[in-house]
Amino acid sequence: MNALSPTLFEGNPPVALNGRWLLFVAFASLCVAGFTLFEAEIVLPIALTALLIAGLTVRVPALWLVAVILFHLDILRRTEEISAGEILFAVVGFGYTFLWFIRRLLTGAKIIQHRADLLWFGFFGLCLLSAVPGVAYDVDPERWVRWLVFFLPYFLVFPAREILADRRVMPWVAGAFLILVTVFAAKNIIQYKSAASSAVYTWQLLSGRQSANEPLFMVGILLSLAVILISRRKIVRLGYFGLMAFFSVALVLTFSRGYWIGTALAVAVFGILLRWTARVRLVILIALVTVVSVFVFTLVFQNLGDSLFRTVTERLSAKSLNVVMDPSLRSRLMETREIIERIAENPLTGYGLGMNLTYYSPLAGAMFSNDYAHNAYLFLWFTLGIGGLMLFLAYYAARLIDAIRLARNHPSPFGQVIFAAMASIMVAMLAISMTSPQFYARGSVLMLVLMWSAMDAERRTMSTTA
Repeated sequence: MNALSPTLFEGNPPVALNGRWLLFVAFASLCVAGFTLFEAEIVLPIALTALLIAGLTVRVPALWLVAVILFHLDILRRTEEISAGEILFAVVGFGYTFLWFIRRLLTGAKIIQHRADLLWFGFFGLCLLSAVPGVAYDVDPERWVRWLVFFLPYFLVFPAREILADRRVMPWVAGAFLILVTVFAAKNIIQYKSAASSAVYTWQLLSGRQSANEPLFMVGILLSLAVILISRRKIVRLGYFGLMAFFSVALVLTFSRGYWIGTALAVAVFGILLRWTARVRLVILIALVTVVSVFVFTLVFQNLGDSLFRTVTERLSAKSLNVVMDPSLRSRLMETREIIERIAENPLTGYGLGMNLTYYSPLAGAMFSNDYAHNAYLFLWFTLGIGGLMLFLAYYAARLIDAIRLARNHPSPFGQVIFAAMASIMVAMLAISMTSPQFYARGSVLMLVLMWSAMDAERRTMSTTA
């Protein structure tokens, strides 16, 4: 029986995914989805599932990648404390990755396969060295470690691209991703409908918004677009058309202007990367999805439809962008001004990961201290210095160039369209990161890891078959 991907240890016999694993993954999905949707106290089933996955992934590496995706059903919930799912994900996700690196080092196998790998190790090295200015500026060691952990998921690219080199794994990964996005889209719509049903004033429609996991919906929309454009099966196109409309409604209900604009930018870049005939189909498809989304919107929210449409329009109007009127925008400007002033005092080395930023927040009506900034570029400069910012942007640019090259040079039309969608998503993330950081947000990092792993796996396959 042939394995779908290389096993972690050569002494273990290869095991292929089959119906047994499908039932097992379905059980895991239901456990974590139930915990996510209904806040049910089912930690024990999740724990048992994680332990089983941890043991089985040694022999079935493809199952590890599916588990990494599905455990984000718990990880991407907004919680104040570390959840059981986060701890278990660290054991399964990082534990497997650590063993993967150990095996490569002991066997002398090649780890660095791409210039982007060197840039990543250089960037992470600077993250480690940021402990030096962190000590000098009295950064809390616990916060420094916490921020270092935010960048660790990028290491998942190394084992993931090896697993994705076998194309039979892709349907499993795509299925896990669809479960993830669909669960959170359903959760956002259900929770917002519950909040909106008790709204008396128009402003309450906005205050009840579900501003979480927007990157998932944006990526879901773009990849659905790609599948619809390239698939020859009507049932597949129809299914993804419905999903795209569903994800669009979920994205609208976040009321996140940055992601609305970012998604529009991604679609525009996607169109530029496509051939002329595909562009015409894209425009028609966007028009159809818009009509269907409006219909779904009206059907779900019924008598609130007019008020919601007015709220969405006002959210995009110039009036809503008035700094004097919007305390949220004023707070962002105060944050930006403070971080620029701090960068000007120490532009070379930065202050270290976890460094606090203190400024007056009109939204809170008081002084506000945080180790987080909405502008990802300024945050990297503030914490890691100009070198950290430049290294990460070089790493990101190398990945983006790869995506564009694959979109232009891939031998199959399907590959060209899929990688064009990935490139457009990455461009949009660059723009969104000026107001909502994509480089270290959990959902966004997962999307980048999956896209970059698929790109590396495809480049490897193309080079071996050339």
